[in-house]
Amino acid sequence: MLPPHAAPARRSSVFGFLSDFGLRISVLVILGAWPARGLIALGIAARAVAATAADPPAPTVLIHADGSVVVHTAPVPQTKTERAEVLRQFSFGLPSTPPKRRELEDKKLPIGRTQWEMNGIRYTQIVLLTRLEPGEPLSGGELTDEAVLLVQVLGENTASEYTEATTEFSMRLGGEARELELHEDRVCELGCGDAPPLAVVDIPPTGIGVTRGPALRFRGSMPPGTSGSMTLKIPLNPLKGEPALSRLRELEFDEEFRRVKRFWTDQLKAAPLEGLPVAFAPENTTSLGRKP
Repeated sequence: MLPPHAAPARRSSVFGFLSDFGLRISVLVILGAWPARGLIALGIAARAVAATAADPPAPTVLIHADGSVVVHTAPVPQTKTERAEVLRQFSFGLPSTPPKRRELEDKKLPIGRTQWEMNGIRYTQIVLLTRLEPGEPLSGGELTDEAVLLVQVLGENTASEYTEATTEFSMRLGGEARELELHEDRVCELGCGDAPPLAVVDIPPTGIGVTRGPALRFRGSMPPGTSGSMTLKIPLNPLKGEPALSRLRELEFDEEFRRVKRFWTDQLKAAPLEGLPVAFAPENTTSLGRKP
């Protein structure tokens, strides 16, 4: 647990962490360690199927009631039966209890917002899809090779005393948990050597709990009435060199939120929205679509 400080600030700069420590977590998940095969045509597969079927396109990103996010990726199929999806699941250690709130932005836009309350902490998760470079988040209605999944977790201490908030990062590929380790600011698979990192973490040492295992854990003691955030920036395709990594690091969540919301608001003015790339999974399913 992080030590308390004498003069609580109204807002801490990190989810579940003290502002006086200047903590800010940005986990930048880089899938460059994975083969490019099967990771290029994200969301395009579902739209290709929709061109020959009455059903709307399936979402690329499904948000589950526990806050875990499943990303569906596949080569462009010729028929529905040929689609062999590769599922990647990211989990953030959010409460497993039913959320208090679960809705799309403005009830219609593909920006998911989920809220829980547990042990005096109000957790709010916001999930959206954007891209590395400027311009429309989707090019011609399709996800680009630069597509980035942004996940922000906000925490607010609603208790009258210092309360510890926690979060974590874990990853499954095709249903199999990946053993992770943290090297300074680099998240890699265990024993990855010189392989590209799965994530880059921006967090002071005082916020780090567990640095090796199936889940990296972070925690912090929050003064009453304070709040903060954790942001994960997840490329859906391998990054192309250091310039792309630098651009990923430069993405600001609030700015991207405004960009994505503006884009989808404009789309809605032109026509009703169908086949949204971000959606909520049914509450009676677990992560990766299995019944509980």
